[in-house]
Amino acid sequence: MSRRDFAEAAGTQMPLLRIIRTVGRPNLPYFLLGIVGTTVGTFASYADIYLIGLAIDAIFNQQAFSVPLLSESLLPESQMGLLFQTVIFLIAFKAADIIATMCGRFGFNVFAQRVLHDLRVETFDTAQRLGIEFFDTNESGDVMNVLNDDINKLEEFLTFSIRHTIWIVASLSASMIFMLELNVQLAFVVLVASPLFAGINYWFSQELEKRQDIVRAKAGSLNAQLKTSLSGIYQIKSSNAEAFETERVEQASDDHLQARWDDRRIYARQRPLMRLLSGAWLLLILVIGFYWIVVEPPMFFEGTLTAGQLIPFLIYMQRLTKPMQDFGWILEKYKEAKASAKRILGISRGDEYTPTQAEFDPSIPITQGSVEWNNVQFRYPGSSEQALTDISMSVDAGETIGIVGTTGAGKSTLTKLLLKFYVPDSGRIRVDGHDLDDIAPATLRSAVGYVSQDPYLFDRSIRENITYSYPEATDEEIKAAAKTAGIHDFVGRLPDGYHTNVGEHGEKLSGGQKQRIAIARAILQDPPLMILDEATSHVDNETESFIQRNLEELTANRTTFIIAHRISTVRTADRIFVLKDGMIREKGDHTDLLAQEGVYTDLWNIQVGDVQSVTEDSRSIDSQL
Repeated sequence: MSRRDFAEAAGTQMPLLRIIRTVGRPNLPYFLLGIVGTTVGTFASYADIYLIGLAIDAIFNQQAFSVPLLSESLLPESQMGLLFQTVIFLIAFKAADIIATMCGRFGFNVFAQRVLHDLRVETFDTAQRLGIEFFDTNESGDVMNVLNDDINKLEEFLTFSIRHTIWIVASLSASMIFMLELNVQLAFVVLVASPLFAGINYWFSQELEKRQDIVRAKAGSLNAQLKTSLSGIYQIKSSNAEAFETERVEQASDDHLQARWDDRRIYARQRPLMRLLSGAWLLLILVIGFYWIVVEPPMFFEGTLTAGQLIPFLIYMQRLTKPMQDFGWILEKYKEAKASAKRILGISRGDEYTPTQAEFDPSIPITQGSVEWNNVQFRYPGSSEQALTDISMSVDAGETIGIVGTTGAGKSTLTKLLLKFYVPDSGRIRVDGHDLDDIAPATLRSAVGYVSQDPYLFDRSIRENITYSYPEATDEEIKAAAKTAGIHDFVGRLPDGYHTNVGEHGEKLSGGQKQRIAIARAILQDPPLMILDEATSHVDNETESFIQRNLEELTANRTTFIIAHRISTVRTADRIFVLKDGMIREKGDHTDLLAQEGVYTDLWNIQVGDVQSVTEDSRSIDSQL
């Protein structure tokens, strides 16, 4: 299924059917095989009952043994011949039932597994393409719940529930056709009750749908709480907070349990009620039938009724109650699958960024690295405070720019806008003279090396993590990047060297080692633009000094933005911009800024320990660092 089809499916009022139509289109032959096989098998399994009824009347009532669609010349006249042919028919119907049912199961299973494979891959690919805003406003547990639980719910529905639905439809149809063939008047009595059963099932289905949405939401919150607690296990243990976290998980689990129990209560009421009503209706037909055979046609009934007609009719009616009871269960599964489908397709409603998707020109190159902000204003979605206010700066290609300021000053927000994680509320950003709106995100990000203050390492080898943005790198290129980042000697001492697995989130490494691997990854990418967002925040002084000494090589022939709390990290930058409260307060090189005796000077005095020289207006800075 194409991403366009996926997006179209997200906007439909029937998400589950839309998924089956769009994702399942290439596998339609298997779906049709499932329908045909299940239907033929069901009718074959119901035909033997009708045949037995005919044989009963033929043997005990001396009536003619006539089979619809079969010439009387082919029917035997003797009792033994009749018995033998009945057995042959029963064997043939059973064989048809087995073969057709196997084909139906095969068709639905293949269809379901192929659809789920395509859907899982497409959903994950779509999730990766979502804007950062989506992940900032949605808990990671909710996303994981969609990719795991909701996909599994659809697997259950597509693998079993659809096949069972076809069986229900075929069973109801077969029962009614044979019942009409046996006795139209009794069949009419059964049909009168159908609206009652349908109305009850519909009411229960509406109640179940309301509760399914709540259950899914509570499940997502529970998963998010579990993930949060397990991810922070070191902090939990060091703070002796096990009991507190257990209480939070217990509360989330209680909320999910209550939502699930509300859902189960509805279902628990539905099935007994349906069994009670169907049993009462079966008893009514049984009384009418026996009175009709033994005494006379009751009330408005006319004609004759034989045992060979009543017995199969009662069997068909009993078989009719099973699909009708299961129909409520199928409705519940449908509501669950529909809720899951809505959540899956809900992911595709997130755009790469807003307000609109531009028609990108993939040929726009980024080779120099010049960047310009013009009157940029930005506020995070859902926030009432401005993150950036009237930001204007022009950076020439090859410049090294330092950006400093207190926590929350807007330093990292600048880079998020540059990387198109967010779109400015107003103003323009240009790279190499091209408006950022006209540059494809993939083109832009491949030209930017980014090292965050909390780098993410994958549960793979050191080599795979370093080459993540450049898989074709040679061993010499990898080692050169690692040496510049100060990680090569450490890797060389490991038994498996660059093939050492770093563990989940790099848990086998220290914070400084993870940071250096991330820096090596950015160096290997060799982009025209480099962003070091607190890139030395988790390394020791010796490692920081090593990286500083190699910074000239790192920043050579590329535009570099160094975001830092430590002024020592940016003091050699060509220019430094000082941010406070989302605005540029000062700019210049290190010497110029110290001479201004403003915010930068206060930051410098705090970090070198000369607190006495900090101005009264800026004493709050110390608490914000």
